[in-house]
Amino acid sequence: MHTKHPLPALFTVVLLWVTQPLWGCTTPSTVSLATRTTTSITISYSASGTYHQIEYGTLGFSLGNGNRSAWVTSPTFAASNLEPSTGYDFYVRDSCSDGTVSSWTPYYATSTLCGVAALPWFENFDQDQMTPQPSWPATGPGSWPNCWPRTPTSGFGWVVNPTPFPNNFTGPASDHSGRVQYAVTDVIGFTGTNTDATLRTPQISLGTASSPELSFWYHMFGNGIGSLEVQVKSVGTGPWTTVKTITGQQQTSKTAAWINEIVSLTAFAGDTIMIRFKGVRNSTFTQFSEMAIDDIHVRQGSGCAAPANVQVAGVTSSTATLSWLAGGGTWSQICFGTGTVSPGGGTIITATGNPGTLTGLSPNTTYQAYVRDSCSLGSSSSWIGPVSFTTDCVPVTTPYLETFDGTSWAPGGWGQPGTIQGCWSRNTIADYFWAPGPPAFPAFNTGPSGDHTPAAGGKYMYTETSTFTNGTSTILTSPAIDLAPLDTPQLSFWYHMYGADIAGLTLEISTGTSWTNLWSVSGQQQTSSTAPWLEAIIDLGPYANDTIKLRWTGSKTTTLTQTADIALDDVGIYEKPSCPKPSGLAVTGKTASTVTLSWSSTGVSPWQVEYGSPGFTPGNGTVVTAATNPFTVTGLNGSTSYSFYVRDTCGVSGTSQWVGPIGATTLCTQVKAPWSEDFSGTDWVQSSGVWNDPGDIGLCWNRSDTTGYYWTPRSGATTWPNTGPNSGAGGSGKYLYTNVNALTPLITRVTTPWIDLTAIDTPAIYFWTHLYGSNIGSMAVEINDGGGWVNLTTVYPGDQTAKSSPWTENIVNLYTYRNDTVRFRFSASRSSGWWAMMGLDNISVDAAPPPTCVTPTTLSVASITPTGATVSFSTLSGYSQLAIGATGFTPGFSTLTNPNATSPTVLTALTSSTSYDVYVRDSCGPGLVSGWKGPLTFTTLPCPAVTANFNYTGLVLTRIFSAQGSTSGNNYSWDFGDGTGGTGSSKTHTYTSPGTYLVTLIVTNSCGSSDTVTIPITVCGVLSAKYTSMVAGLTAAFTA
Repeated sequence: MHTKHPLPALFTVVLLWVTQPLWGCTTPSTVSLATRTTTSITISYSASGTYHQIEYGTLGFSLGNGNRSAWVTSPTFAASNLEPSTGYDFYVRDSCSDGTVSSWTPYYATSTLCGVAALPWFENFDQDQMTPQPSWPATGPGSWPNCWPRTPTSGFGWVVNPTPFPNNFTGPASDHSGRVQYAVTDVIGFTGTNTDATLRTPQISLGTASSPELSFWYHMFGNGIGSLEVQVKSVGTGPWTTVKTITGQQQTSKTAAWINEIVSLTAFAGDTIMIRFKGVRNSTFTQFSEMAIDDIHVRQGSGCAAPANVQVAGVTSSTATLSWLAGGGTWSQICFGTGTVSPGGGTIITATGNPGTLTGLSPNTTYQAYVRDSCSLGSSSSWIGPVSFTTDCVPVTTPYLETFDGTSWAPGGWGQPGTIQGCWSRNTIADYFWAPGPPAFPAFNTGPSGDHTPAAGGKYMYTETSTFTNGTSTILTSPAIDLAPLDTPQLSFWYHMYGADIAGLTLEISTGTSWTNLWSVSGQQQTSSTAPWLEAIIDLGPYANDTIKLRWTGSKTTTLTQTADIALDDVGIYEKPSCPKPSGLAVTGKTASTVTLSWSSTGVSPWQVEYGSPGFTPGNGTVVTAATNPFTVTGLNGSTSYSFYVRDTCGVSGTSQWVGPIGATTLCTQVKAPWSEDFSGTDWVQSSGVWNDPGDIGLCWNRSDTTGYYWTPRSGATTWPNTGPNSGAGGSGKYLYTNVNALTPLITRVTTPWIDLTAIDTPAIYFWTHLYGSNIGSMAVEINDGGGWVNLTTVYPGDQTAKSSPWTENIVNLYTYRNDTVRFRFSASRSSGWWAMMGLDNISVDAAPPPTCVTPTTLSVASITPTGATVSFSTLSGYSQLAIGATGFTPGFSTLTNPNATSPTVLTALTSSTSYDVYVRDSCGPGLVSGWKGPLTFTTLPCPAVTANFNYTGLVLTRIFSAQGSTSGNNYSWDFGDGTGGTGSSKTHTYTSPGTYLVTLIVTNSCGSSDTVTIPITVCGVLSAKYTSMVAGLTAAFTA
């Protein structure tokens, strides 16, 4: 009840008026929870006015339909007699002294403490006790009331939105009721190995409700969704009972409408129950598995069971047929309308049967519809739905052409379906689906390089794989097409099927009752993205005067592939020509100078074949008459690409249209030296930057790998910062380099074409290398003349220390292979790492450079003596010549001291105190020597004076003789005076008998100087002590 307050005095009114904001009474702010129990909630708020009013009710109630308080002055308000485990919305407004009332605050949602809730019970997940996951980099499940247990709370589990990483490929765009939050399955954190997640409600007493029911809204968009199970359990008794299972994704986009589900709980009438929602994803690695639920309502039902499984059975341009599983009613009602329709909104009709048909619809218009059962007058079930459908377009007339180039055909982003013209349809826009091309990120090894008629707009339809979990076939359906204007209708379309995992393409036709197979082909039909499109021509004569639809089904061999892009373009229906053009044009053989073609034809011999360079226009090529089918075109150049067209001759009916082009490249032939490759030609195509695109290499070149570690062309700097060059060897243009895409393989090779060397007498191979990167091993260069691979040279890192370092030129003489035909192989090896990008550029085979012999760069002398010295020098050839003579001499062949010198060389027999010049030069072969390095001048040492003298020691007959001032290099000769002698600066000699001997020492140096000394020495023998004695009495006489 609204309570009026007496106005203050006029003076007071005036004062308050001038202090109030000009825009009226201010709305309260900061509504928050003060306290709560199982049956009460106390809120607080900030307000500028004196009086406040509160309105509250269960979550989602409409203002004016809740419990409204009297005007209060307290900054808090307590709501009592509430139900446990139940959420409530609170609104607050102010009444100001000027008589104005503020607007209501936004809703504040909170809940009572856990307990047993009563009917009707509602939850929309917007209460403050339910918080979302924290923002990255923090992780966690957010907070929920204790009576809402979740399992698990990490990995794949239930949370409330918003999720930390919104995903364009799963989940709803917003909540069902237009508020904020809903419950959703998400990966909590970054990983999760579980596939099941459960969320349980509080306990709910069904009380005396005779027909209790559960209503909830769900959104299930994402190809990783497995199922959503709804289970019910009576508290204290019995197991969990599954009352509803919804399998697979149910919506096809984030913005698709939520779906309402109503489940009867009559089997649990009178019980206290718990409800559990179990989300299941189809794999542990998928992130596309967000199942959302919102606006759960447990209430008294009408007692009339609702229908289920409402489906669209078929549509025309003005009708739609719906089918359903009847609930408990005796008849059903359908409500429908365009755009978004609320249950019971739009037009309501009583269905005359099941299925039921809606009539009077507009062509090419999207509708929503609901169905409910009526059990008796005044007793109807809840509405079930919505189901959406789009009516067919008004049939298009013939002749008809669809090029997919119009503005209504819009390619999407990566993994996105884009948009198609409204009268065409596809059975899915997730997993594996038809989409307008070209794709935003073309897959490697599949799909065409461009559309069939690129000058007309460049678009086509193709089968796109956005995930690896579901879908091996996908359908594209044309609008209805009226063939009546044509007498003998004929269909043609172009297709491109390049991809190892393509299973096939099937075309079916329908006149409105069923689908009939019209055409099919199995497996990939092209072998490259640049291979020409193929044309299918189909006679539609049996369907003349009918209105038809066409349906193409593309299929792949497995879900785990992206190499299955099937493309379709230029679909046309025309009057069958009087001279039909051939079909099935194919290349059946080729050599270095011929190409053999075959085709299917209703015409007669002869046919006409026109050929020329790729891209030529018929009428500008070379025309030859083909008397046979197959037919061989001769006189072509080897290693050359051509395009071919064929047309029929039909006698008086003239000639058919040209069919083609089909491309073929003649086989490789050997190239003739001189030959060069700088990788700048158009056949060297740099990678698009997509991880699995290795680019294209030149015709007749081969490489060992195109995935992990491979040679590929590039211009500018390589992508990795610590390896590879900044540019080509010349500073610009393309070069070849080893791209690192994986840690294996460790060796990658690229091989040149065969090269005929006979035109060059002294052939050599020239090439430039750039080896910068810590994981580079080496680059081996090998040659093969038909007898196997032989190593020519190996280039090692070291010359380059940065990306900007200059390239290194390498020259290898091929003289031993003159008159041969050879090819070369460059083998790059690395350790296990990423910094291994090697550059190769400007390869050529040409005449070897004129022979040269390089002059040694260093010459030095050491260990100088009066008669010798040691000379050291540098050498490249390994063979050197030395010349030495008196200072000022002229070196020449006649003055060679050592014609086969090696470093170091010891010079001997020189003259002391003499100045010499020494020269050195390299010898590089017969008659090929370098210039002289020198002169290097040095002077031998002077000869020192020679003095002979000696000392001796010893006892008895042995003497030790030592020369005084002995000098290394001198010669010492001894004469011991007894007919014997010796050499050396020190000698020991034993005489045979005592006596005096003349000992002579002769000292001679290396210069030939000598000195002699003779010294007499006395040698004593061994002394012997003897005596005799005589004794007489006491007297003894001794005699020595």
